[in-house]
Amino acid sequence: MKLHIRKETQRGKVKFVLDYAPDSGNRERRQFDTKAQAEAALQEKREMVATAGQDWVALTAHQRADLIIGYERLKKLDLTLGQLIDRYESGQFAAPQNGNGKSQSVTLKQAGQEWEAFMSRKGNTTAHTENCGRWIRRFSAGREAVPVSNFSTDTVVEYLNNYTNRTTWNRNRDYARSFFSWAHRRKYIDENICESDLLPKKKRDRNHSARIFSPEEAVQWFTYGFQNPEVLAYITLATFCGVRPEECDKVTWDDVHLDTGEVDVRYPKSGGPRTIHLEPVALEWLKLARELGSPIGAAFAPNPGAKVRKMKPIVRHMGWEKLPNDIQRHSFGSYHVELYRSHEKTATEMGNSAQIIKTNYKCPVTKLDCKKFWAITPDFVRAL
Repeated sequence: MKLHIRKETQRGKVKFVLDYAPDSGNRERRQFDTKAQAEAALQEKREMVATAGQDWVALTAHQRADLIIGYERLKKLDLTLGQLIDRYESGQFAAPQNGNGKSQSVTLKQAGQEWEAFMSRKGNTTAHTENCGRWIRRFSAGREAVPVSNFSTDTVVEYLNNYTNRTTWNRNRDYARSFFSWAHRRKYIDENICESDLLPKKKRDRNHSARIFSPEEAVQWFTYGFQNPEVLAYITLATFCGVRPEECDKVTWDDVHLDTGEVDVRYPKSGGPRTIHLEPVALEWLKLARELGSPIGAAFAPNPGAKVRKMKPIVRHMGWEKLPNDIQRHSFGSYHVELYRSHEKTATEMGNSAQIIKTNYKCPVTKLDCKKFWAITPDFVRAL
């Protein structure tokens, strides 16, 4: 074991570094601003080694905390660490059983904590692990003490039906499937209540057309934008350029090339960067927005909450309770397909495949409505 203090200069500042190199395990290094702090830590480390041994001191703080928590949980299960290891090595992963021979399920809170820790150890991204943690805490709210074995497919569906959006419903369904599949493998539940045949994914209704602006609604939409420049750049990018809302959040005025009539989407939702070729009406509106100092990207909405607040007045102006789902992008796709009669060309502009355009942007648009939509220029609105 090596345990010593050394002096270093980092970026012009003197630091005192405590190095601890155990005979086995990872080297540990801590920095202090003063020598006295380092010497105090050195003495504390020596006392810990004398009391607990090198192996314990070599563990990180997280590893030591994990061991302590695990020990407390084992006590509640009336198990020793040796018994747990024996079960693991013999392939017995089941929880203690009751008199009926069925698994005695742990509480939802305990199982949720174990599942979240498992997802972290499994090598998932930090973002995915955090999303799993948020989901299980929402799902557990108010029923933390309920045994996992008490849940049924109907219970999960009842929870999922709190989400009306199909995509959100499916995403939460995937989290539920992951959790209950894990619980079944751990034998916390006797049957997997979220098998795909018991909890199928919601499919898009192919007979339901996406909601798009009528030409008259588009005029009303841009009349508000003409009078309120704060939203003008955003609604132009979304409606006349087909830029996704999350892509709009990252576009800057440096990405908008008014001289060539193009917009660079550098951080797309899917695929690689793309360049959008502006229709004449989109170019005119963006020129006006630039002249009026209309904010764009993060300057318009640094976060989703800010965007919702800024869009509420225009939604009320339209007489709607809420903005129809993706109406701006759906409108661009539908009118652009009718304008060029080419799914491939529209797909290139929107950053999709031609098949997605065919299935998701198939709202019927007449030639007359198409002509009206692409003629809603600033001069047209100004003359109203």
